[in-house]
Amino acid sequence: RGPVSGGTIVNITGSHLDSGSNVSVMFKDQPCTYLRRGGQWLTCRTHASLHGYGNVSVSVSIDKAQLQKDLQFEYVEDPTITKIE
Repeated sequence: RGPVSGGTIVNITGSHLDSGSNVSVMFKDQPCTYLRRGGQWLTCRTHASLHGYGNVSVSVSIDKAQLQKDLQFEYVEDPTITKIE
């Protein structure tokens, strides 16, 4: 989970994630910026939510392979500061 303003680093785990060359991670209908990957993981950074708070589906594609799993990411309210002393 991460703030609606985006910027959260997300780690996705699986197997053979280092195969192929074109990686795409989507959070509902917007991309999660791909950062790097290894055989059992890939990492991306979220963009600001276009849909406000709540869960969005996550999909991963490597080349033409659509990796299907019931993946969800939760956008939550941005952090706030209430007091500084």
